[in-house]
Amino acid sequence: TGTVTLAANATTTYTGLTSVSQGTLIVESALGAGQVIVDSGATLGGEGSTAGLLALGLFNTNANLSVDASTAGAFTSVGLNTGLGTHTVNFSAGPVGTGNITILNYGAGTGDAATDFIVGTGLTVSGRGGAFSNNVAAMTIELSTGFADRTWNGNGGNITHWVSGDTTDNWQEGDLDFFDGDFVTFDDTAGAAGPV
Repeated sequence: TGTVTLAANATTTYTGLTSVSQGTLIVESALGAGQVIVDSGATLGGEGSTAGLLALGLFNTNANLSVDASTAGAFTSVGLNTGLGTHTVNFSAGPVGTGNITILNYGAGTGDAATDFIVGTGLTVSGRGGAFSNNVAAMTIELSTGFADRTWNGNGGNITHWVSGDTTDNWQEGDLDFFDGDFVTFDDTAGAAGPV
């Protein structure tokens, strides 16, 4: 307990309960077979694992996760119980591309509703919106940021500039619009000449 950060970097055979009631536990290794409980206001981070159940806010509400979205890794448990609350996912680093961000892997256990998570600090989702989902086939909780790849074509009504959320269809792919955070390409295929 306490408002400190504890890092678990070495594999352990400990099989008892690991309870995070305050502060932050960063796990970069294997914790063993014990259950991990992250209580209200406490934080779990890292890309390690437990061979036990991960319980978020089991007795209270609003546990926190810390996720590094610049890597493909995520914390892994054999099961997931999101308890009674809505849990905040804070990001220590943003994504390096488009696509879903894996928040948790929950192994062969049962993942709870993805609606139990909200985006906290360190990441802004696209103007298209972002949403958590429970990928049952992959047994992961994921976040779609709404960011997309777009290629400029300049065929829309305003070819001299773009604005986030602009609906002039100057972009290829998807909804044909640009939003802040999208990854863009200018490939000299614009339909008409004009300053950009």
